Amino acid sequence: MEANQHVAKYTIRHHQKLSKLQLYACEVIPQGISIALSIRELVRQGFLYGASVLIRHLIERAGIISFLCENPAAVEIWERGWKYKERPNMDEMLSSMSKNADSETRKIIKRRHNSDVHGDPFSVKNSFTALKTGTRGYSSSKILDNPELCDQVCFESCCYLIVIMGRMIEIFPYKHYI
Repeated sequence: MEANQHVAKYTIRHHQKLSKLQLYACEVIPQGISIALSIRELVRQGFLYGASVLIRHLIERAGIISFLCENPAAVEIWERGWKYKERPNMDEMLSSMSKNADSETRKIIKRRHNSDVHGDPFSVKNSFTALKTGTRGYSSSKILDNPELCDQVCFESCCYLIVIMGRMIEIFPYKHYI
């Protein structure tokens, strides 16, 4: 948050001098940080399924800013509205975040998070919990007995937030706003 505040102050003071990438980063990065903060609050309250669904949106923001950094010509696609047929697919965005992630790893990430967003049968594992009756079932509320899911949500969120913060520092080098 502190680094974001420094960058925000810099961008306000130098708005007319910002590159197109910097201008678009001013749109995407705050969204990513806001989503990460929303995930944190949902985790704090025990709403782990809702938090896990939001990770897909956090991945998108990390992927967008990474793709724009890695592919400067893509700034034109952003300017045209980031239309579905023109913008990169999830696999391309994941690749732009990590050149070391093999296609199988990217496939697993896509499957898990697309399932959460689209609600297919694979997604129900993230809402499994102990019920008041002493049996197990699917929660429509808080999940307070699944520390593995909690850890997974927190770990993944941190990873994508690190990507966003790294790209922020790349786009707005520290020397510019100290």
